[in-house]
Amino acid sequence: MVFGHKGLDKLLTIEPGIVTGIVGKAGTGKTSLALVIAKNTKKPYLIDTEGVSLERIKQIGSTHLRIAKVRDFGKQQKLITSLRIEADLLIVDSLVMLYRLLLTDDHKKANAMLSKQIAHLSWLANEMEIPVIVTGHVYTTEEGTKVVGGDIMKYWTKTLVFIEKTGLGRRKATLIKHRSLPEGKSCTFKLCNRGVC
Repeated sequence: MVFGHKGLDKLLTIEPGIVTGIVGKAGTGKTSLALVIAKNTKKPYLIDTEGVSLERIKQIGSTHLRIAKVRDFGKQQKLITSLRIEADLLIVDSLVMLYRLLLTDDHKKANAMLSKQIAHLSWLANEMEIPVIVTGHVYTTEEGTKVVGGDIMKYWTKTLVFIEKTGLGRRKATLIKHRSLPEGKSCTFKLCNRGVC
């Protein structure tokens, strides 16, 4: 059991050797889910691009987490592609935050950099036989909800789950992609001080 929540543990298996994506709008609990996963590992490592809350880390009990902070997409790429760590879990929160800033200036360059980063994360997951978790964002169009990074995110992640708010503290997790479970399968959960309830 990773989350200590029956529905989430059935829906979201965290497998070594692959990249798992957790996507959703701001404030839906993507980081909290990643921190709960980290709590249940011995040597978790987090690449933080958004300014993770140290208070939230303490609440959930992930204080053994090692954190590298980056605030520039070029530096994020350098860190990811040169990363050599001892870890049993690698988290990038969020993989696409800084990408979005570059995307407005140079679409082609931003996509090439994102592809290189996630390809290297996939290689690291496989080489080190550890789970890699990336969080990401979504946006809404007339056609519906889209994942930032589009096909790049969908191709390189082997499990992709969408988190959305359904009420005060309540969330719904829906599989967008999974290697063995049907697309669209979902569960509901609640965010609380210890992470999920």
